[in-house]
Amino acid sequence: MLQKIVSICRFDAHINPEAGQNLSHSMAGISDSYQDAIVSAYDFSDIQAVADLGGASGSLLSAILQSNPHLHCILFDIPSVIEDIKNNNRICQEISHRCQLEAGSFFDTVPSCVELFLMRRILHDWMMKIVYEY
Repeated sequence: MLQKIVSICRFDAHINPEAGQNLSHSMAGISDSYQDAIVSAYDFSDIQAVADLGGASGSLLSAILQSNPHLHCILFDIPSVIEDIKNNNRICQEISHRCQLEAGSFFDTVPSCVELFLMRRILHDWMMKIVYEY
């Protein structure tokens, strides 16, 4: 049991897929608590495309897209998270045609052709040397 807790705390979710899914669902719950504040506080009217790096379940992007019908988005996360979203139909049908799912690591590449990147709770678990290099 201690190893499971340590793995989740160290964000080693890619090693243990079950722990990764649990972590992803937990992080989505945290994001849900403040997504309305983000949607109402930011003016998206001059933006056409947004990418959420480490976007997990896509709940923030869903809220943004529902309030901004002109927007298109890219939900960018590690392959196991993107597969979970695809397998469990986590993006609501009303906005799925405006939301592209893309798997990868933001340390290697990020989506192009977007005007805004969302980055929430994704840099805190990496050594600062790695973060500053990118």
